[in-house]
Amino acid sequence: MFCDDYYLNSNTSQQIIDQDGIFDKKSPWGRLCILDYQAQILKTIHENRIVIIKGFTGCGKSTQIPQYLAMDCQKQGQPYSIIVTQPRRVAAKMLATRVAAELDCPLGSLVGYQIGKSCFYFSDFYFYFVTNFYLSRS
Repeated sequence: MFCDDYYLNSNTSQQIIDQDGIFDKKSPWGRLCILDYQAQILKTIHENRIVIIKGFTGCGKSTQIPQYLAMDCQKQGQPYSIIVTQPRRVAAKMLATRVAAELDCPLGSLVGYQIGKSCFYFSDFYFYFVTNFYLSRS
């Protein structure tokens, strides 16, 4: 699966809305091209055990796909916890911060992160951003 190389001006505001209006808010980051592939991504994940999604840096792979999966689980009434790995500590922390902002929740509530010995989450998190090293050691 490939996300075309386009990214609209980050100064624009775009509505990010799923079918139920769960994420009905303005995005200060502009429109991510992966938004156009939500249905195709979910269909592919449902039909395959392993899915590789290729897209350029900044298209929304690490921030949007976990949210798609969460919305899909919510619609089906399934419990979920989603772990997203990142190669660098700064990336894990920044992505957790961004997803918390997109979900309009405080960092550490629904969205947390673990980098090295530093962690920032409470017991009832749904999105957990960690470094590759931390996951390999767990």
